[in-house]
Amino acid sequence: MASQPHLEVRNLSCERQDRCLFENLSFIAKPGELVRVHGKNGSGKSSLLKIITGLLKPAAGSIYWKRQNIAELSVEYSQALTYLGHKPAVKSELTVLENISHLLSFNQRQAELIQIEQVLSILSISLYEDVEAGFLSQGQQRRIALARLWLEDTQLWVLDEPYTALDNDGIKLVNTIILKFLQAGNIVILTSHQDTDELESISQSIWLNS
Repeated sequence: MASQPHLEVRNLSCERQDRCLFENLSFIAKPGELVRVHGKNGSGKSSLLKIITGLLKPAAGSIYWKRQNIAELSVEYSQALTYLGHKPAVKSELTVLENISHLLSFNQRQAELIQIEQVLSILSISLYEDVEAGFLSQGQQRRIALARLWLEDTQLWVLDEPYTALDNDGIKLVNTIILKFLQAGNIVILTSHQDTDELESISQSIWLNS
């Protein structure tokens, strides 16, 4: 059994183009906790998420996963998390099925066809599995990216604006899977301009001021 997730941000600072976005940021996320990052556009929300995933280096400070510095964990840490960026990151020339296989391959993961088809049904895009993503709406493309939340066996979700382009049903669906993930003792860190009452009451809020 995998050990319990525990994420700690210690004295984190971020600079972009000689501008300090935030500094001396610290917080802890324990099993079953959701951390919601707030801030104006340009305050560094997306940069913070990228630093947490290890995709971006901080100007100062460290990230600890299960009490180990992520700089020392490398592959082990990347395989423990699922990161969804602000853009859906789907390829317009690939079909829905091909895109999901491609997205799962980022961390050397794969899923059985029957599993993928079940998730496509949940996300209401099963009719488009052989359609190239470029022919789908932004909301449908977003659902392709969100399929990873159902298919990847990870302990930490880092989600940048996960509700972008989704209708009310899509938002409720994402909230349902997030709550289920948290109830299993995992951790979610997200940014969103969308107010979600279901999550707001259980969120630890982090504010970035810039």
